[in-house]
Amino acid sequence: MSHWLDAAASSHDRVAITKALQALQPVTSRASAPSDALALYGRAQWLSGDSAGAERTRFLAGTVDDDLRDLFVRVFQRVEQTGLVELA
Repeated sequence: MSHWLDAAASSHDRVAITKALQALQPVTSRASAPSDALALYGRAQWLSGDSAGAERTRFLAGTVDDDLRDLFVRVFQRVEQTGLVELA
């Protein structure tokens, strides 16, 4: 997985960034997503220019307690759905 990210980071290759995002998205969309996958996804989001998404994902990657992570996932999803707050 990090192959696409390494290629994207070193050459700013948009195709490699897109492939990394596509590969990681199914894994990271689960509430039980492993923190290392979330960290990689956050890096891919950052490289793609999605700094707000990257910050949210990296925050979730650092959340150790699974129940707390589930809560944050639901909160972030609700905020995005309602458009109440845009995290920078």
